[in-house]
Amino acid sequence: MGYAIALGLALATMGNVGTGQAADRTLQKPALSPGGAGGAIAQRVGTCRTTVAQIAIYEQPNTISTVVGTLPAEGVMMLGDGRGEGWIQILEPQVGWVDTRFLIGDDSTPCPPGFSYTAPAQPAATFPTPTPAPGPAASAPTPGSTRCQVVPPLGLIVRNQPVISERTFVATIPTGPQDFEFTDMTRTTVTPEGRRTWVYITAPFEGWISTGFVGSGSNLAGVSCP
Repeated sequence: MGYAIALGLALATMGNVGTGQAADRTLQKPALSPGGAGGAIAQRVGTCRTTVAQIAIYEQPNTISTVVGTLPAEGVMMLGDGRGEGWIQILEPQVGWVDTRFLIGDDSTPCPPGFSYTAPAQPAATFPTPTPAPGPAASAPTPGSTRCQVVPPLGLIVRNQPVISERTFVATIPTGPQDFEFTDMTRTTVTPEGRRTWVYITAPFEGWISTGFVGSGSNLAGVSCP
């Protein structure tokens, strides 16, 4: 009898182990993931969509704006680039806004003949025109002086005597506007080129300058310039 009891306990223990392993296999069985996740219909500008019912076309993306037209059920429209919460702009058959809840289709929906879309031209790159730096402002003539334009391209030579010679050179007054202080001392010398006129100045350098020849243009230009 003791042997029979021991055998019965052993069989019971084996049965419990088998049941536990089966339970473990049941718990470890992977769960199936749900499928068929829905996605939003693409809404690309220039493509067409179809209506599921008769809908209104609004001037703005809201139902309180002006109704500018209607589309029948299964009517086809071409999308524009305007977007709003629950709204989309259309270009054909009339410009306006429609409620996206009543649209079906995707980018492969055929557009009727006559519907056309032209992508807006990209503006050419523009660059600001550089502003030139302001040049130095023209200074006012020195009090007591006369503003004259030195005409000769190489400037005007100041000499210590009214004679053209290397030994009489004092300085060169550059071409352009210069402030002169003239005196009443003048000279006229006879040269192979003609009768040359001279005037004595004290500014911008002190000495004699030739104003030109009698009967010809002056080396100085300006009001009150000799």
